[in-house]
Amino acid sequence: MVLALFAAVCACIFFYAGAGDARFDREAEAAGTLDGDGSPQNPYLIADAEDLAIMADLVNNDSDNTYRVSHYSLTASINLDELATSELKFAPIGTSTKPFTGQFNGNGNIIYNLRITENSSVAPLQADQYIGLFGYVGNGGSVSNVGVTGAAYGKNTALIIGGIAG
Repeated sequence: MVLALFAAVCACIFFYAGAGDARFDREAEAAGTLDGDGSPQNPYLIADAEDLAIMADLVNNDSDNTYRVSHYSLTASINLDELATSELKFAPIGTSTKPFTGQFNGNGNIIYNLRITENSSVAPLQADQYIGLFGYVGNGGSVSNVGVTGAAYGKNTALIIGGIAG
């Protein structure tokens, strides 16, 4: 029953994806640090939309596999509309070449208004690109206890789209 309800909610979200105002570019322009050290005992803390954009930037541009394998903890529900007036941009976390293989615990929180546009001023969405809160979760990676509302939006039918992970 819960699975059927979840599937129905996801279907509604994606059905109305084109009706919303897609605001967030695919590439993160975030540069910063997060509280915590990424260990299981002291995970990086994600407290707001800017922290989530910073996490995406760190994971997606991780050259030495530090951030992709780390532990993260979402400390509050986040409204990504907060980034609409910020210079920070949100990108799906993890790519097919740099998958997220860490642990993300949402602690029962929700990410509101996830919208990803294909008309990005940074870089357009490409065919076979993984789109969602997490673009690509690799072997050993875990995303748990988090909800997502909004839409991963793109007109390219070759996109691989999911709410939590593409």
